[in-house]
Amino acid sequence: MSIMTKNSFSEKKKNIDEAASNGRVPMYIQYSLWAVGSAFLAFSIYWALYSVYWVYFISNVLPRLSSYLNSIYGHAEFLTPLMAVQEYSASISCFLGLVGASLGVQSLALLAKNKAVYVEKLSLAILFVALSYLLLLPSSINHLVDLGLFGKSIDLFVGLSYLIQVVLIAPPLLMVSRKLKRPENPLSIIKWVSFAAPLFILALWVKYLLLWVDTFLPFGPRYSSAATTVGAANSIVTLLAAGVLMAAGCLSYGKNVRRAKILVGASLVLFGAFFMVYSVVSIWVHVYSSFWWLTDFWLLISPVLGVAIIWWSKN
Repeated sequence: MSIMTKNSFSEKKKNIDEAASNGRVPMYIQYSLWAVGSAFLAFSIYWALYSVYWVYFISNVLPRLSSYLNSIYGHAEFLTPLMAVQEYSASISCFLGLVGASLGVQSLALLAKNKAVYVEKLSLAILFVALSYLLLLPSSINHLVDLGLFGKSIDLFVGLSYLIQVVLIAPPLLMVSRKLKRPENPLSIIKWVSFAAPLFILALWVKYLLLWVDTFLPFGPRYSSAATTVGAANSIVTLLAAGVLMAAGCLSYGKNVRRAKILVGASLVLFGAFFMVYSVVSIWVHVYSSFWWLTDFWLLISPVLGVAIIWWSKN
């Protein structure tokens, strides 16, 4: 390694260490983190409870569904186990997400008390959230198998959506969780957070873009209106822009902390703006409202954190 490279590395690490040692996280940042954490916890409780009902329902339906599929397609016995694994894995995923959200809130409580052990809780929280995304893999496999059998476009888009979420979200989060176990090495943590945060947003951009392509786009020009045009622009642009800003902010952190905070804050504002626009459009467009409850609507609160981080950059 050249002397110049070593000096550059040392300077970058110094900038990061100074940013981390500027004092406790401001209270308004902690309050905004509590708002986001509480929203995620409430969202996770909702889906965990709903999954209990859904597993009970699907357990009663599966035997009849198996007979129906066999009567139509023949030799489709393997589809029922695939669907069962998909639904049970999804239910377990909901509970893993709930555990992660609960640990995240505990981490915030420890942060408020200025106890360093909050990092350990945060590591566990991220681990459980990562595992919850890994358990989307059976859903992807099931839909892609259905695509091969029945050739329906919905199976292609849904299968790809789940697969991309698994690939782009779970591995980076697992690495962040692992790196947080060694908080004495902040440079490594920052590096993996810089991967994980933009990839998370990119994964959700692909998810909602595919939802728009499969569900909303087929209605065509006959059903177009100002609301559907706004919805289309929102699906194509907003989360992509949020991901680009997040990537730029993460890359700037070691060089210019103030600029990094502004970019990350703006990204979070756009992140929440996507769900705000989606919610408003759903008032006039029924097909949007029918899918609203399946969205990550807890992220409506993310602009609160985004504005707080931008404000932090000015102080």
